[in-house]
Amino acid sequence: MEKESLKELFNQAKDLHNSNDFIKSNEILLDLLDRCKNDEQKEAVLMLISGNYYKLENYKTSIFYAKKVLGINKDEELASLGIYLCYVFLKEYGLALKEIFRFLKDHEAVIYKDTLEELLLEIEKGNIQDDREVKTIQYLAEKNKVKLEG
Repeated sequence: MEKESLKELFNQAKDLHNSNDFIKSNEILLDLLDRCKNDEQKEAVLMLISGNYYKLENYKTSIFYAKKVLGINKDEELASLGIYLCYVFLKEYGLALKEIFRFLKDHEAVIYKDTLEELLLEIEKGNIQDDREVKTIQYLAEKNKVKLEG
């Protein structure tokens, strides 16, 4: 009997993820990691593993795999955003801001635009008061043409 192809197994893992069966999805994906033939395949598998751990609220493990994605593709904004959100859920706000600052220093915001808008709102509410953080957020928001409406 022929083994299932990498693509078939990956699609099976995606279907399990989409059905909220994150543990079974990761069982398949973790086995697939060693079978990946190139960085593109490995990046996709690692990204889904990270997403599964995020959904399981295993934020530290999600960060671990998202950082592996960034090791392959430093331009992967979704992996960076995943790290940011994990740190927020872990209440590691300094590390969360450090991640968004790190990524946006060298990249234009696409999916981070909403996050920048939320951070500007937090500044407006007085929830972020550190001068350096405020100035960095405001700079990144201006650089990425993000401003609060109203």
